[in-house]
Amino acid sequence: MTKLNIIINNIKFRTTLEDNITSKEFIKLLPLKIEMNQLHKKELYYYLKNNLPTNNIKKAKVEIGTLYLLKDNCLVLSYDTYSIKEEYTPIAQIDSPEDLKSIISNNESEVIIELIKKI
Repeated sequence: MTKLNIIINNIKFRTTLEDNITSKEFIKLLPLKIEMNQLHKKELYYYLKNNLPTNNIKKAKVEIGTLYLLKDNCLVLSYDTYSIKEEYTPIAQIDSPEDLKSIISNNESEVIIELIKKI
């Protein structure tokens, strides 16, 4: 099992990486320091410079703390649970996302994603 840290506005969240081709390619981009924009008061997003391979799933909702890829280059981090119509590829899940929503307070958030280790 591969673990990441997702650091948002200086608050660290331990995260478990999914086991798929997208996440394996995503970790090659790490460490990543980006400014993610807020959308609909429920998610942060950032367009990657390069496309990643996808492994899309269709679910009725996205859970809080899910890091996923929309299409092939839009990185999204949900800070709420919400319905979704689009297919998406899960990349990782924050292990304890309970406080996530409370730290997102403005239109942009500095996000650092770094590899911890493989377990």
